[in-house]
Amino acid sequence: MKQVCWLGMMTALCATAWAAPTEFVEESFLVETGKDAVVLAGTLTLPKGQAPVATVVFISGSGGHVRDQVISGTPMFAVMAKTLARQGVASLRVDDRGVGDSSGPTVQQSTTRDRADDIRACLRKLRGRQALQQAPLGLIGHSEGAIIAPIVAAEEPDLAFLVLLSAPTRKGATVFIEQQMAQTKAAGTHNREEMDVLQKALTHLVETVTAGKAQPSVEAAVTQLFKAWKAPEDAFKGNDVAHFAAAMSTPWRRYFFEYDPAPALRKIEQPVMVVYGAGDLQTAFATHAPMMLAAITAAPTNQFDLVLLADEDHFFLRAPGEPPGKHIYGKMVLSKELQTRVGNWILTRVGKQTQG
Repeated sequence: MKQVCWLGMMTALCATAWAAPTEFVEESFLVETGKDAVVLAGTLTLPKGQAPVATVVFISGSGGHVRDQVISGTPMFAVMAKTLARQGVASLRVDDRGVGDSSGPTVQQSTTRDRADDIRACLRKLRGRQALQQAPLGLIGHSEGAIIAPIVAAEEPDLAFLVLLSAPTRKGATVFIEQQMAQTKAAGTHNREEMDVLQKALTHLVETVTAGKAQPSVEAAVTQLFKAWKAPEDAFKGNDVAHFAAAMSTPWRRYFFEYDPAPALRKIEQPVMVVYGAGDLQTAFATHAPMMLAAITAAPTNQFDLVLLADEDHFFLRAPGEPPGKHIYGKMVLSKELQTRVGNWILTRVGKQTQG
């Protein structure tokens, strides 16, 4: 029987009490992927003084990130890695291909599938590390990383668990349009008729890109979108339109627009934890959680935990005293509840329970 837990209300059955470490160590870590001359540079974070009870690989969202996935000045993955290490969980985070100290073509000149292959190379390298061979392997993916994790899991059946943060469940083109519409609505700059015009412009741009139209056609669609967005006059001068059109026409964008994550979600065999923020405008809970529930219910996995965190945005970051979604550079704090829930869930999955 499939076990579905709402809001992460999980038991610690069959877990053994143990004392988690309080310190951690970090070391540089290189992964030769064997594809496209990509060598990934990263950081391996380990609990100090004892063997890890599990090891996770972090998978960043879209756009091309350094290993820490720095959002508004806050190194989201570095914070999580250190918290997990204090709970006895080792982790690897890497600069995306072509970013930071990693070599190879950039993320924009690659595809989501290429990034999945990079993560599989990370897993191979970790399996070869003797000190980690007894530690179950899992993945923590955020946003596009939560699309990549199920792709990898289908090809790496020995993975022990998946954690999907702010996971999209719909085709990339649909997600893109929904994100732009939600953010514009929240800004309060458009009335209903103007929102309808904006949606048509966004749809036209997506259709132009996915049809593989030439750059002049994409630029014409972008110009139409800028008008619907009420972009300032300066946006139509210089190279703004051309630059935006080029960004919409990359191999990554075309692949993302056409990729549907639902089939991979329906194949998940491993225990999976999915976390959304109630203030997320990019992968809204009301839109994506029902589709996630339907997909995982149809999947072979016997353990699915769905968590909704109040007052959290797409990145689970808050500035003190500010509402969800308002980012102030250098002031953002990663949700402690997110870190606690994810760490405790992993410990439960691998049969550990911290004392106290």
